[in-house]
This record gives sequence, C-alpha cells and structure tokens, in this order.
Amino acid sequence: MQKERHKMNKPKIIIDAGHGGEVDWGLRTGKKYNKGWDGCTEKQINLEIANRFAWFLARHQIPYIMTRWGDRYLSLQERCTKANSSGAILFVSIHCNFALDKRIKGVETYHYRGSHSGKAWAIKFQDLLIGLDYTRNRGVKESGFYVLKHTNMPAILLELGYLSNRSDCKFLNSPSSQDLVAEKLFEVVRTIC
Repeated sequence: MQKERHKMNKPKIIIDAGHGGEVDWGLRTGKKYNKGWDGCTEKQINLEIANRFAWFLARHQIPYIMTRWGDRYLSLQERCTKANSSGAILFVSIHCNFALDKRIKGVETYHYRGSHSGKAWAIKFQDLLIGLDYTRNRGVKESGFYVLKHTNMPAILLELGYLSNRSDCKFLNSPSSQDLVAEKLFEVVRTIC
C-alpha cells in the first residue's frame, strides 16, 4: 500500500505532440510546409516520438499526460489548459522544423524568455539530443511561443530536425531513430522522477 502511494506522488510530465488533425496551423505551417522528403508529415513524426516517450515513462512508472492521442487537432489554448490543470512539473512539446533552404538542418530547443528553470531544462534536453550525433546543434533559444508562455510549469519546445532536409527527415522518420530520440527524452526526465 505504501508503495502505491509513492507511485501516485511521483511528478507528472506533460507530453505535447505538436500539431494534429486536419487543421495544420501556425506562423509558417500549411500544406507545403508540413511534409518531409518521403511524404511523412510533422504531426505523424511528433506523435510517434511522443508515444515512444510515453512508453518509456510508463515502463518506469513515471506519470505522464498526453495532450493528444492519435491524429487530433487541439488548439494551443486547449494544450495549455490541459497542462495547467494537471499538476505536472514539466511541459515537453515535440516538433520538427521546415525551411525553404533544404540545406538547413539541426536540432534546437526553446524555452520561454526569462525562464531560468525553462532554460535549465532546455540545456539538458539539447545536450542529450546532440549526443545522438544525427544532425547539427542549433542551440538553446528563447521564444515567446504560446505553449511556453501560457503554461504554469517550466516548458520546453523541441525542434528535432528539419523535414525539409533529406538527412534529418530520413533519421526522424525511422522507427529505430524515433526510439533513440524518445529514450534520450526519457533520460532527461528520469533524473527528477
């Protein structure tokens, strides 16, 4: 009985698989921006990695909440509301990038401007992801992204690579690579759980 209580008191992680559903919106997004070299879409890759991340957490009995299951549209406000009502201690939003210049590649991690705890988490995630050595290190950056600004807990947004770049896209669309990325995400959060 005491063991069960201990599990219940573990901190929760919010996993936000970016985009989803038929509506694909954003400052740069749209039909031409969300497809990779081989026809994969950002929303698919985001969800695959999020599901694998959740599997690692569940396997180690770390509570988590997904903002979306399956290919479903959620507004930014709905994502933040779900996170803020969860009692979670960390919000992790999973995305892939796109650029018109197909030579651009790399992983970058964002935190909200002025958030010291967000920056600390962003550095941890970025360091482990670049350790996979699949792409360039584009660094840790500040941003006013809605989901970073409107969540009550430290929040980070991962741009795991550019689907417009052939090598980034090939890596991110591979199930074995998705497992590797998800395992690195898990390695970061298990230090607090």
